[in-house]
Amino acid sequence: MKKRKAAVLAAAAFAMTAAFFLNGIRRAEAADNVVVMLDPGHDSTHTGAAAYGLKEQQLNLKIGLACRTELEKYDGITVYMTHDTIACPFEGSTTKQDLIQRTEYAGEVGADLFVSLHNNSGDDSGYEIYYPNNHYVSEFNDIGYAVSEHIAGYLSEMGIYRNGLYTRDSDGEEDDDTNWYPDGSRADYYSVIRNSKYNGVPGIIVEHAYLSDAGDTHVFLSNDNMLVRMGQADASGIADYFGLHKKNGLCTDKYGDWHYYEDGEVSDYTGMALNEYGWWYVTDGEIDDSYTGIAENEYGRWYMQDGVVNMDYTGMLCDGAEWYYVQGGYVNDAYTGMACNEYGWWYFEDGKLNWNYTGMALNEYGWWYFENGVLNWDYTGMVCNEYGWWYYQNGNLNREYTGMALNEYGWWYFENGFLNLNYTGMALNEYGWWYFENGNLNDAYTGMALNEYGWWYFENGQLNREYTGMAHNEYGWWYFENGLLNEEYTGIGANSYGEWYYQQGRIGYDFSGKVKFDDTEYTITEGYVVEKRIVNETEADTADTVHTAGTLPAGEESSTLGK
Repeated sequence: MKKRKAAVLAAAAFAMTAAFFLNGIRRAEAADNVVVMLDPGHDSTHTGAAAYGLKEQQLNLKIGLACRTELEKYDGITVYMTHDTIACPFEGSTTKQDLIQRTEYAGEVGADLFVSLHNNSGDDSGYEIYYPNNHYVSEFNDIGYAVSEHIAGYLSEMGIYRNGLYTRDSDGEEDDDTNWYPDGSRADYYSVIRNSKYNGVPGIIVEHAYLSDAGDTHVFLSNDNMLVRMGQADASGIADYFGLHKKNGLCTDKYGDWHYYEDGEVSDYTGMALNEYGWWYVTDGEIDDSYTGIAENEYGRWYMQDGVVNMDYTGMLCDGAEWYYVQGGYVNDAYTGMACNEYGWWYFEDGKLNWNYTGMALNEYGWWYFENGVLNWDYTGMVCNEYGWWYYQNGNLNREYTGMALNEYGWWYFENGFLNLNYTGMALNEYGWWYFENGNLNDAYTGMALNEYGWWYFENGQLNREYTGMAHNEYGWWYFENGLLNEEYTGIGANSYGEWYYQQGRIGYDFSGKVKFDDTEYTITEGYVVEKRIVNETEADTADTVHTAGTLPAGEESSTLGK
């Protein structure tokens, strides 16, 4: 663009802006998405200045492309260009039509800012930026100045001389919209600023350097790297004004595709990343919707399915080497307990399948027996935990079981599924009745034991159904027949001390006298047989001290067995 400074600069504008920017350069309020239209000035049809073998339209396009590339590194911005090739964007248009159509395009896409990128020509050097006057839409003056100041700061950092920031009013007297706004105020001089305002968009013109100046040309305009830096400076100023931040993490590109960014650049990152839709698995900077497995972030490890955390999944998961317990998509390293898959139930400890675990585990259905980490449905027997020993049947604790069970330490007595170490008495299994003492089978025990059916005789811990004879407990000596106490028995019984007289199954210590059984007469003293002899029938009939079997002497009562 050829330099056309106004005869009188808008000094009033500077006084006004000083009041607005006492606390620093103004920034726009945060928006969900900012739309910026970049306009590389001129094109192959409507050419600009030329000097030192350089053409302005080509320089402007390089700056514009670099600016777009840099702006697209920021999150929350959509960037349009009036043209991204050297060709005229509106073929067949006049210069006036071309400039109007560029600003109309900005209005159509709802742009928040129109930035026309140029280089200057004339007897001067450095950068200049033109922004809207305060007529017609006064707030565009504030916006334009603020954006211009942000851009100016970055251009100055490059070492480009600051020539100034200006507004310029039209100076024609014709009564048309190029000179006057609808409210009667003076229009902006430059078409793109004036027509941007007509389209509801604040517009500025950035003149980066003087193509006619040997210094500007040599240092800046003849160096492609410097042109790129100019575009980056413009982008940084725009981003600062709108409060934008460079893309980091999962962000969309201009086509709506998701990538993983680091400081505005798509990175080669592989791992988990978050956006508003959830946690995703990224491979080399791209969402990998083929990934299913475990992935880790700063909060722990997670189950990814088809590239996204499956928050609905609770169960087992294998990463190829280990099985883990997943709860609500999260690998729960604190979990200890049972988990199920298509192969059965398994025992987990600290979130991992414990192949070495053998013992009990609880779920909502009861207590179960695990062997080498898997539920053993075939197991029937004893299992121990911190509360004691329990009886399992088909892998499940049987709380209804009362009876015997065997382990490596012997046979034990269970009551309601629990080993009763206080139990002393009889218990039955498929091999017979056995005698238990303090919950354990006492295979050294020989003596009497009681159950609901009577008193029984045990020998070496087992009920001896073939035993007929005497047995002793704390209540006395008793007579057993076929292993069972016979409380109806009256007769003679023998033990290692001799022969004794029994009355109703018990030694009759209170009896002294003679009794006859079959052809034998017994002389009894306090229940003890002191003499016996064979007698004939006549003698038995005349013996007044002989009692018939099954009777007691007059005045004597039968004794009963103790508890």
